[in-house]
Amino acid sequence: MIYKLSTEQKKSIVDQNVFEKEVDGRSLSFSIKNIWQSGCLTFESEGIPYLDLKNENGLLVFATFQVIDLITEKGCGHEFEFSSGFSAKEEEEVQKLFAEDGFRALEKQGWMQTSLKTWFYGPLVLSSLTG
Repeated sequence: MIYKLSTEQKKSIVDQNVFEKEVDGRSLSFSIKNIWQSGCLTFESEGIPYLDLKNENGLLVFATFQVIDLITEKGCGHEFEFSSGFSAKEEEEVQKLFAEDGFRALEKQGWMQTSLKTWFYGPLVLSSLTG
């Protein structure tokens, strides 16, 4: 069976994208947390999956499901978190690149995305898409 899982409340989906790059002999990394207005995912399960729909601690999506499709709508904010070793100027340059052309601009400058984690926070809504 195919199931759809969504958040009950808006602004409850967060992606954390981690990027790494060697710069002047230093290994630097940073993450961008994107907050999404709304969204849902679909997954397959042989039976009704056990989920705590109250979801008080957050649900790490890709660690829990083999996701068929993840749809997020209207990003409404992002936060940068830099590892030690970044100068203020380098942090500013990274943020400027992202503001200009998002992830594509970072990749053009040699930043490699090394991980993506997605969390659903707050109450969840589960529905069956197939009978």
